[in-house]
Amino acid sequence: MVGGYTMKTHLILAPNFDIESLLIKNIKKLIKGSCTHTKLYITLDNITKEEASAVLSYLDTLGTYEISLDENYYTVEELLNFEYFYCDGQRKPDVGINFVNFEFVENGNTSFDYTKFCPKCKKGLLQIKPFTVKGLSPKYESKKFVTPFWTYWVVSAYFKDKLIEQSITGVDFWELFNSKGQASKTNFQMKPKYVLQNVLSLKDVKYEKDCPMCDNMRVGLKGEILKLQKESRDKLLDFNELGEHISKLNGMYIISKKLLQLFIDENILPHKDIVVYPVEFV
Repeated sequence: MVGGYTMKTHLILAPNFDIESLLIKNIKKLIKGSCTHTKLYITLDNITKEEASAVLSYLDTLGTYEISLDENYYTVEELLNFEYFYCDGQRKPDVGINFVNFEFVENGNTSFDYTKFCPKCKKGLLQIKPFTVKGLSPKYESKKFVTPFWTYWVVSAYFKDKLIEQSITGVDFWELFNSKGQASKTNFQMKPKYVLQNVLSLKDVKYEKDCPMCDNMRVGLKGEILKLQKESRDKLLDFNELGEHISKLNGMYIISKKLLQLFIDENILPHKDIVVYPVEFV
């Protein structure tokens, strides 16, 4: 239990013994959530930590196994008790769309400013112009929200109109171009208007300098809640980017309950479709 909330657990297990029907039947007796399996893996979802412990104890009596994924998450109902959220995009990022002419080398793509780029750790890129991409086929017209190359947010024209209709603040929509210089009429990049600096509660995140050549910092979550300085609350819009970066390309996106509710209304669901963690102010 975190902050008074009973979180759910998502487990993917790889037993070093045969996954037989009796095994699955016995596991299902121990949980109320879902249990699916392949020849190599057992996937458990929407279970409590106590149920997860019971399953692991049972497997211990049968042999050895590896835990491929052990994730705790908030249910939608619990999330909606918070006002803001760290959203990491799609649970499984879309790999069908990609950059044209992009490599992690200095000045490798004209869409980026390389002033703070480090050739060793590959961090420090800043997008300054719309992207030229490949793979943006007609099928994406019906995909409301995707996060290609693990990072940037791409929305359909339909979802763009929904965001405007709901007066979601903090959003710009940038065009996406193909290699012929033609702008897409069906999909757009959802771009934060502003980047907020120095609003993380540094004692509550994994914050470290991991490159001997540059000052770009590596930031990660510590636990299941992202903590921001309480003074930052009044600066937040519905869609925000934090200057402290988690990986090579993407910023940390903070969304409001209003925007999260729009995702939910459009059947883009936390945990199932997008990765969402609550924000607390300290």
